[in-house]
Amino acid sequence: MLTRIDLTLFRFINQEWTHPWLDVFFTFITQEETWIPVAIFLSLYLLIKGKKKGRVTFCLLLIAFSLSDLTATRLIKPAVKRIRPSRVLREYIPLKKKQESFQAYITTLDSISPVLEDSLQMLITQVRHYEDSLSLTPEKINALEHIRLLDGYGGKWSFPSNHAANFFSIAAVLTYFYRKRRFIPWIIACLVAYSRVYVGKHYPLDILAGALLGFAIGRLVCVFWQAWLYKRILAKQRKREITSPEKPAEKKLN
Repeated sequence: MLTRIDLTLFRFINQEWTHPWLDVFFTFITQEETWIPVAIFLSLYLLIKGKKKGRVTFCLLLIAFSLSDLTATRLIKPAVKRIRPSRVLREYIPLKKKQESFQAYITTLDSISPVLEDSLQMLITQVRHYEDSLSLTPEKINALEHIRLLDGYGGKWSFPSNHAANFFSIAAVLTYFYRKRRFIPWIIACLVAYSRVYVGKHYPLDILAGALLGFAIGRLVCVFWQAWLYKRILAKQRKREITSPEKPAEKKLN
């Protein structure tokens, strides 16, 4: 059921709800190079204009971004091993067509040599291997057969989306410290996440998982920082309480 919804949404976003202007827009915002100037500007603003609050935000952004990126890339993706939609049919479709054309050619012959039979059987075995390893179903093939690839094939693994995880972790930290403009990072994060499905790099479920992962990591980083700050304040108060009774005693001796 969940896989069916995932494939249906992917087909709608990638192949139905499209427009030439949206192709340009989502291809632009999905590329990492687009956000490098924004990241540089934000970093300089937080470090120079943001004062102490900005420097703390910058440090927590680095931590949250690193954790979300490493968790998605190094831990979850290799464990789940879900092939990107852009790569699923890249080798299967040509091989399937080769098998079908070869079968059609053999049916035109009066007699089939053992060499041709072995070649056909080898092709059938390869096609079945792809279908089993990629969990290919007629519904999945139908959803991916007319995929629109607007930004290349991408890496091998798809679940979860690093873009969604990274941008949502950044949004979680920024909105924790700067609540007045909290809608800006969330809008950007949602648009970037949506673009990954639009350009054919991810399934919607990849985006949802990445967004939840990034949000959770961003919030946890802020919670741990708040707990550390609270603990530090309590330690200072206790230190003052210990040292303060000694001062009146010193005045009496003088």
